[in-house]
Amino acid sequence: MAWFDKQIFQKGITSLFGGLDLGSVGTSAAVTLEINVTTGSDTTGNGTLSTPYKTIGKALSVAPFLAAHAIQINLAAGIYPELLNVTHVLASTGKVTITGAFQAFTPATGPASGTFDGSFAEPLANTAKLTGATWTVNNLKGKFLQITSGSLNGRYIPIGANAADTLDISAAANTGTYNLQGVSFNIVEQSVTLARDSVGGQTQAIMWVSNNPTDFTAANGVTLENVKVDLTGLTNSGIRVQQGVFHLRQCMTFTGSGAPTALFPTGRHTRVTITDSYVSSGAGAFVISAASCSQVTLDGLIVDGGAVGLSATTNCTVTTSTGQALIQNCTTAGMSFTQSYMTGGRAVIRSCVIGMRVFGQCRITPSNLVVQNNTAAGVHLLTGGGTGDNGSTVSTTGWSITGNTTAGIALDSSHNWIHLSTTTVSTNGTFGVQASNLKGGGFNQVSTTSATIMASNTSGDFSIDGTAAISLAALRADGDKDMLDPVRLNRLFEF
Repeated sequence: MAWFDKQIFQKGITSLFGGLDLGSVGTSAAVTLEINVTTGSDTTGNGTLSTPYKTIGKALSVAPFLAAHAIQINLAAGIYPELLNVTHVLASTGKVTITGAFQAFTPATGPASGTFDGSFAEPLANTAKLTGATWTVNNLKGKFLQITSGSLNGRYIPIGANAADTLDISAAANTGTYNLQGVSFNIVEQSVTLARDSVGGQTQAIMWVSNNPTDFTAANGVTLENVKVDLTGLTNSGIRVQQGVFHLRQCMTFTGSGAPTALFPTGRHTRVTITDSYVSSGAGAFVISAASCSQVTLDGLIVDGGAVGLSATTNCTVTTSTGQALIQNCTTAGMSFTQSYMTGGRAVIRSCVIGMRVFGQCRITPSNLVVQNNTAAGVHLLTGGGTGDNGSTVSTTGWSITGNTTAGIALDSSHNWIHLSTTTVSTNGTFGVQASNLKGGGFNQVSTTSATIMASNTSGDFSIDGTAAISLAALRADGDKDMLDPVRLNRLFEF
C-alpha cells in the first residue's frame, strides 16, 4: 500500500467524524486561488483573477482540506490583517503555497539597479561592491536584490546592511553558488504585508501551521513567500509551526513595537527551511526559536537584532545550506544551543554580545563559520545554572574567530571538547581559547592541528587554568604536544 492512500485515509477520517463524506474535500487537481484585499470579496468572489477573494482566510477555508496536489494562493499588493490557520493534511505530492510579490524600491540616494563590478571587500563578511554608488548608509537594510543575470537569475537575496558602495548579503558574494561578479541586479521590496488583526484583538500569532504531512520532502508542506510580516502588537510569536513542513522563502519580518518571536518551530515532526529571508524582531525577542526536536535549515538567512538571533533547545538540529546565514546585532547572543545540534556549512555571526553560546550536551560541527567583532566572547560554553557539567563538542573546521572583545572561545563549564581544525583564532581581546578557573570549568579538552592559526590574541593563545598563557608555538615545541592543568584536569594537545 502507498504511504498515502486517499481512499483509506478518507474512510478513517469519515469514521472519526461520524460518517461525514469527505470525498468532496480532497484535491483531484492543482488549485489556484487569487486574493486581493482592495478589490476582492469573500461574498461575491470566486477566487479567480477577475473575481478574487478578499482574505487569505477565505481561500484557506475553501481550499480542499486533503491535498494530494498543489494549492496555490496568490496575493495582490496590500496589507492583510488576519490570523491564518493552515491545518491541511498533505500527501507526498500535496502542498499549500501562499505567494506575495515584489515591487521596485527607490533608495534615498544612489542607484536602484546596476552590475556588480567584481571588487569585493571582506569576502568573509558576505559583501558585494558597486564602485561609485552613493547609497545612504543602511537605507537598504531589509530590502532585497533581484538578480537579473547569471546563474542566480530570478533569485531574491536579502540585504543586511549597506555602506555607500557596499552591500552585506546573506552569502559569500564572490565564491561558489553566490558569485555576483558581473551580475546585474535591481533593488526591490515586498508589496504584500501580513499583519495582526488589531480590530479582532489578535495578539498571539499571525500564522499557525500544523499541516500533518504524510511524509517530509522538500516539495511537501506549507510555503510562505515574497511577503513582509509585521509583528507589531504581538505578544507571543509571529509564525508558529506546531507540526509538519514549513518553508519561509524570500520574506521579511519586522516590528514597530513589542518583542515577539518571529518564527517558532516546535515539535518532533516539524521541519522548517528558511530561504533568502530577512528576519528581525524587537530587542527582547528570540528572533527564531526552535524547540522540541524540530529541524531548521538555513539557506540564505539574515537575522538582525533581537535578544537571541537563533535559539535551539531540546534535541533540535540546525543546518546551514548553500545560501548560508548572516546573524548580527543581537543583544544577548547570535546563536544559542541547549541539548541540540548544528551541522552544515557557512554562517557569519557578528556584532552581537556573545557570538554563540552553548549550554549542555550539544554537538556543534558546521564548517566555515565566521565569528567576529562580538562584544563578549566569540563562542561561550557554559551551563544553565552557571556551574558544573556541559558535555558539549565543538569542532571548528574552517572557522575564523576574530576581533571579539573577550576570548575567542571561553569555557566556563566542564567535560567539553573543542577541536580547532583549519581554524584561525586571532585579534581577540583576551585569550584565543580560555578554559576558565571559575564556575567549575574542568575536565575540558582543547585539541588543535598543524593547520590551526593563533595570532595577536591580547592575553595569549591558550589558557587551561584561566590565567596563565600558553602559546601555540610552546605547545608545538613540547615533546608530547600535550599539556595538562593538574588542578582542573583541562588538557591542551595537538594531533
